[in-house]
Amino acid sequence: MKRRGAGFARPRILVVGCGDVGLRVVPLLHDRWRVHALTHSHDRVATLRDAGAVPIVADLDRPHTLARIASL
Repeated sequence: MKRRGAGFARPRILVVGCGDVGLRVVPLLHDRWRVHALTHSHDRVATLRDAGAVPIVADLDRPHTLARIASL
């Protein structure tokens, strides 16, 4: 059985590294994709949300912080 609305869900994309270039890419993607943005900085969360992304605070050097992206 198909989930209601499943045919209309936007595909997801994960942007890893949301510095200057990542922040420029997010607005170009968020109309067609559900953009998740990985950042190690809590200070970037509001900026990423404003750009149209779902921020995920994690650190690639600390694998235990990456658990949240497993469900993406």
